[in-house]
Amino acid sequence: MEILKEVLLPKNLLRSNRYIWGALKFGGEKLVIAYNQVFDLPYTIIRPSALYGERCVSRRVGQIFIESALLDDDISISGDGNDRLNFTYIGDLVNGLLQVVKNDSSKNEIFNLTFGESRSLNDLIEILKEHFPKINVNYLPKDTLMPDRGTLSIDKAKKLIGYESKYPIEEGFVKYIKWYKDFYQNYLNSENDTKTSYK
Repeated sequence: MEILKEVLLPKNLLRSNRYIWGALKFGGEKLVIAYNQVFDLPYTIIRPSALYGERCVSRRVGQIFIESALLDDDISISGDGNDRLNFTYIGDLVNGLLQVVKNDSSKNEIFNLTFGESRSLNDLIEILKEHFPKINVNYLPKDTLMPDRGTLSIDKAKKLIGYESKYPIEEGFVKYIKWYKDFYQNYLNSENDTKTSYK
């Protein structure tokens, strides 16, 4: 369990079917390390968490919340909204990756490149409400396959490569909302231009 020593999650992470995603990630990391041991290939494993920010359009929770708000759709949350994720702004991840590339001490290491403090889904909703006051949130029974997540320690990344996270959700998520609003408006404008050109 050496690989998971930095992760502040339950000890039975790999013993429960609820944590299939964790077991798959763990298996992938072990495969990378095995290649290093057999073929002496250097590696650095990066563990981001709950990414959001400009151009993050991979259907993560922040994107889904913003899109629902833009389309005046209800937002559905599995559970009571108190589940915590280590929301990480894309700028923090990029800066961390640059630190990895610049530092020889990153060779054959595993780093959590996250904000370093988990926040609840309800925290994200409160920020969203400041920009979309009329959103409606539906709380649904929690999916039993949904893993419990939390804070990933960034102490090792701070110590070995000088990593620092700079964007709490109060700053980063607001930047993401603004970018998504502009992106959506540009999309609507281009759709209108296309329709006009066909008339």
